[in-house]
Amino acid sequence: MPESAALRHRKTTQIAIVGLNDPWAERKLKICVRSLKDLPPFARELVDRLMAGV
Repeated sequence: MPESAALRHRKTTQIAIVGLNDPWAERKLKICVRSLKDLPPFARELVDRLMAGV
């Protein structure tokens, strides 16, 4: 479960949040767009910054 969702549920339920550090728990995220060149400048800047961290 994403940490943000766990934090929301912790407010109304008695749950413990335990971080996972094992390699199998790592997520692979993707950025999907129809056309990078057709994105508005602000969206292209976001994609560029996210990809710079790869």
